Order: sequence, then structure tokens, then C-alpha cells
Amino acid sequence: MIKNDGSGVRITYHSKERANERLSVKNTREFQRRVDLAFTRGKRAEDLNRSLDRKYLANRSTEDREAVAFNGVCYIFDRETALCVTVFALPHAFGRKYTKGKRRIPVFRGEWETVA
Repeated sequence: MIKNDGSGVRITYHSKERANERLSVKNTREFQRRVDLAFTRGKRAEDLNRSLDRKYLANRSTEDREAVAFNGVCYIFDRETALCVTVFALPHAFGRKYTKGKRRIPVFRGEWETVA
């Protein structure tokens, strides 16, 4: 779990630039609001039920970084300082069920592609 002293989540210049590039969020306040919501309401690997989603976030988490999924975006936070390091869009199949009604939804079972 991420330690936070209650002063809020900070963002890096790199994460702000990636949000502008990948999410088309140009306003710093809007991005700060999204990061705060992701930190408090986002799903971590241990919160997910589906094994593929859990494995995807666990592979992006390290001992000093934690991946959080929120609203179709993966936020990478530093565990010690609660600092948002970078952001990128989640894969299309993330969070989808295997079946929807009678129609089967194809699920990608290979290696997930990393957005650079």
C-alpha cells in the first residue's frame, strides 16, 4: 500500500507531459484532479477479480512503484512519496467480461503490449 501523509498526491513533469501526449489533458489542474481521484478510488492489483487484469497491474508494479487502474488509464505511483510518475492508457480488453449475453468477447491471452 502507498504511504501518504495527507498532503495530497503530487505529479511529476514527466507524468504531466505523458498526460498531455497520451490522454490529451493539457490543463494541469484537471490532471491533478484525475490523479487525486485515481489515488483514492482507483483499483490496485489485489482489488481485481479477473486474473488477467490482476496480472497486468502486478507486472507493472514493482517494490517501489504501484500501478493503479482508474477510468481506462493506468497511473504509476511511487509507494513512498505518493508521487504520480507516469500515466498510460489501459488495453482495450482490460476489465471486460469473457461473455456478454450470448456473444463471446475475444480476450487477448498473450503478452500485453507496453506503451512506450
